[in-house]
Amino acid sequence: MTDSTTGEAERRWDTDAAALEYRGAFTNGLDVQFGVRHDDNSRFRSKTIWNAGLSWRVEGTPWRLHASAGTGLSNPQYYQIIGGFGSTGNPDLKPEESRSVDLGVEYTLPDGRGTLDLTWFRERLEDEIEWFAAEEGNPNYRNQIGTSRREGVEVAYRHDITDSLTVGAAYTYLDATDPDGSVEVRRPRHELAMNAALQTFGGRGWLAADLRHVRDLTDSVGGATTNLPNFTTVNLAASYDLTDSARLTGRITNLFDKDYSEVWGYAAPGRAAWVGVETRW
Repeated sequence: MTDSTTGEAERRWDTDAAALEYRGAFTNGLDVQFGVRHDDNSRFRSKTIWNAGLSWRVEGTPWRLHASAGTGLSNPQYYQIIGGFGSTGNPDLKPEESRSVDLGVEYTLPDGRGTLDLTWFRERLEDEIEWFAAEEGNPNYRNQIGTSRREGVEVAYRHDITDSLTVGAAYTYLDATDPDGSVEVRRPRHELAMNAALQTFGGRGWLAADLRHVRDLTDSVGGATTNLPNFTTVNLAASYDLTDSARLTGRITNLFDKDYSEVWGYAAPGRAAWVGVETRW
């Protein structure tokens, strides 16, 4: 794999990677997975990362236990190294390195048509890359010193109410902090998602809606951390099979034209609609 770019000066680096993965499913309800990957990069230090997971459906009960763990690597982006758009790059940046773990339990509802899942997760990030205001000519990107911490819980629900109606919901609580203990920006503490899908016209069409609510989202403004307004958005989508090979589709995003922002100074798109036809042959 080769990455290259042209701009102020041509830059290029190569990555040779090798990966191995194992998956197994056993008659006692246990499923396991393990993977390992080694990256040999011409610019950054070579690194080996891994991931592992298991799922165990307890026989004769409605319970399933699941867990996973692993490490990760993210190389700096070109704009962070060479700069641009009013920012000065930093050629001395190091890749971000992470390690994570999660534990969870899933419960199958008595009617067998839905599940309820609770998961705890934790992640540790080293050398996180951040932008900061600097004097002209000095780098605007740097690796944070120390460990960034993210930890939280997620509750997910899915239920086939009828053969044609499915509903779902998920709530995530996230506690994310920088190495100095301050709240990490652009990561909401509370996020709720709800969705529903309905088959219509004898299975020839479907309608879908989803709702997203975000609370306690922060961003940096002039070197200080500021709370952004809470917001809720709703999206709709639909399709109808005109023939066996043609499908009419449509979707509306931000249905109620909500004014909101997830990054300070950048407004999110307002209401938008699309209509189209898909063909298959």
